Amino acid sequence: MKDILLSDKLSVNALHRFKDRPVVLSASRTHTYADLFSKSQTLLAKLAAHGCKPGAAVIAKVGSGINFLALLLAAIEARLVFIPFAPSFPSLRFNAIARQFGALVSFTETDGELALSKTDLVDADSKDYHSQFADLFSQGGFVRYTSGTTGNAKGVFVSLKSAEARIFSAQTGLNLPPYSRLFWPLEMALHFVAVLPVVLLQGGAFVLAEGGSTKDQRDAIEKCGANAIYAAPHHYQQLALEPNNKHQVLRAFSTTAPISNTVAAQFCARWGTRVDQVYGIFELGILCAQDENHCNGVGKPMPCVMISIRDATGFAVKPGVAGRIFISTPGALDGYLEPLTKSADILVEGWFETDDIGTVTAGGELILHGRAAGVINVVGAKVYPEQVEEVLLSGNGVKAARVFGKPHKLLGNIVCAEVVLNSGVLFEPAVLRRLCRDQLTRYSVPQEISQVDQIAFTEAGKISRIPNISSAV
Repeated sequence: MKDILLSDKLSVNALHRFKDRPVVLSASRTHTYADLFSKSQTLLAKLAAHGCKPGAAVIAKVGSGINFLALLLAAIEARLVFIPFAPSFPSLRFNAIARQFGALVSFTETDGELALSKTDLVDADSKDYHSQFADLFSQGGFVRYTSGTTGNAKGVFVSLKSAEARIFSAQTGLNLPPYSRLFWPLEMALHFVAVLPVVLLQGGAFVLAEGGSTKDQRDAIEKCGANAIYAAPHHYQQLALEPNNKHQVLRAFSTTAPISNTVAAQFCARWGTRVDQVYGIFELGILCAQDENHCNGVGKPMPCVMISIRDATGFAVKPGVAGRIFISTPGALDGYLEPLTKSADILVEGWFETDDIGTVTAGGELILHGRAAGVINVVGAKVYPEQVEEVLLSGNGVKAARVFGKPHKLLGNIVCAEVVLNSGVLFEPAVLRRLCRDQLTRYSVPQEISQVDQIAFTEAGKISRIPNISSAV
């Protein structure tokens, strides 16, 4: 398959192989592959009319749906540098990034209609980007700003060549059935390089909810016949509380952050489907995924992905010993844009040092412990927020939990937690602390537990570790 350009493969699928099949479904509307091809060709003509040549930057604020997919296909075929954002992205920041990149055109979406604007917003930085990345930009590619779990987001550039390596790896590793109907509650603008093309290459369809409530999500799954789900842990947490009318979902993938055993078990009990954890980083693509044969942690590496666990000095550790996760993959990023750094200055002998801590079993399966940046240091002891959240979620009536560190003059940090409770459940912090003491080290027991209306997430669906940003009760 690699001898055929990705753009040609996608176009052939849309125009010939799958033209009458659905590509985007909701409770009230269906778009076919023929619709997708028509929209992408119209966009190509408009982009050409505005002088967009290979390597030109195009920026967009577009929601999940047929418009986003058409823009994605057009950008791939024209070999543009595509910079997508979710509709909620701040307009001032959006315009500033357009200036940085010297974007020729921008797209926004209102009531399902795309609006194209010619942008003459250029500043001196855009010349630096294009001069230093000229050889990579000319091939086309994608830019995404990382989620900023702990407050810092970086612009990541992935060339079309690197993206193709990710796509073909994920196509084998995810093992999605052909013509799958994938329920997709995520923003396409945040998860677009690998999974979206994989679904399109296999003639699958994206099932979208028409509203933001959990009932809207359940209705979309049932009415559109979704047979797979690709979602974040908090989506599974919500769906686990919804009644299921015996609808059969064959595969369920959890992404953005580790899903707790409690949430996964609750979803499985309600929907009859196990949740398989997917581990990925935008800098590298999808790296591991569980399946029925690999049930520990996040499973074994995808094809062409290698994993090494290393200690603080950079030396590899034995199986079962925790350390920093290093990754080698042909789908690695081509550079950071803030500050401008090429991959040659990021990768160490081809290896990328992640911000994640984990272990590899004797059987080669990766187990995640948490993010290094999110680790809470209490008098020298390391506390992983995810492990504390797992215990809190097992408490009676706890619907959601968030754990983070707060600076302390004597201890360095203290562990703090926020919980969302089911309706009618009494908030008893002493009971929750006792639950933690029974299962965790004393340093891991939250000294402060508060009740909130909702948990703070990053735009990508990860739990934020920034203190004091949730909505208090």
